[in-house]
Amino acid sequence: MGGHRGGATASRMCIEAAGRVFCESGAKPEECLRESLLTANSELRQASELDPELRGMGTTAVAILFEANGDAFIAWVGDSRAYLLRGGELRPLTEDHSLVAMWVREGILTPEQAEEHPRRNELIRAIGVVDEIEVDIVQYEPQRGDRLVLCSDGLCGAVSPKVIQAGLEIAEPEEAARVLVASAIDAGGSDNITVQVIAVPDAGGNRDEGRKMLTFVLLGILVVITALGVMSLMR
Repeated sequence: MGGHRGGATASRMCIEAAGRVFCESGAKPEECLRESLLTANSELRQASELDPELRGMGTTAVAILFEANGDAFIAWVGDSRAYLLRGGELRPLTEDHSLVAMWVREGILTPEQAEEHPRRNELIRAIGVVDEIEVDIVQYEPQRGDRLVLCSDGLCGAVSPKVIQAGLEIAEPEEAARVLVASAIDAGGSDNITVQVIAVPDAGGNRDEGRKMLTFVLLGILVVITALGVMSLMR
């Protein structure tokens, strides 16, 4: 958010800051996730104050962390989302930090009204916009056969949950991600379309592959460059 240079800089700085925190921090998973996004926010604020061309820049982010013991945690700020496909049912694991989403939670709007509301793109939280932010974190318990997608609103704002589910059901995660990006473009999506698909090995999967999947690693931070409108795929 914040023009071509501002949006691109905000997203890059967010990823770099989070990666650095993960390399250096010895904190517990939830605190490591929180620290990574809080650090990104602080560094974006400092950069925007030093460079007039970057003032007003910001980004949203969603990240998932798998631990070696099998636990997983998801953190987010803004309206980038995480979805879980399990047993043929798709459900969101995050709640948007947007004005209309807040109104839906308060009963002021219905979900259907929110989809068409003229203020649906207004955020109440983003990284780099204010000095102090709140990071939401939820625990997710992986099961074999799970499919997850982390995405910017360029995907979920352009296609229906049914389309997202159909894409996630494609066997190869990389191909599923490409199909989802293409579906959003075909639907007329003009915002940043960033998608990452994660497949938890099923019961027939290789045990070593399963352990590798559940190591202490940051699988992805996805960022929205709202004003830039770049179509992108993050693998």
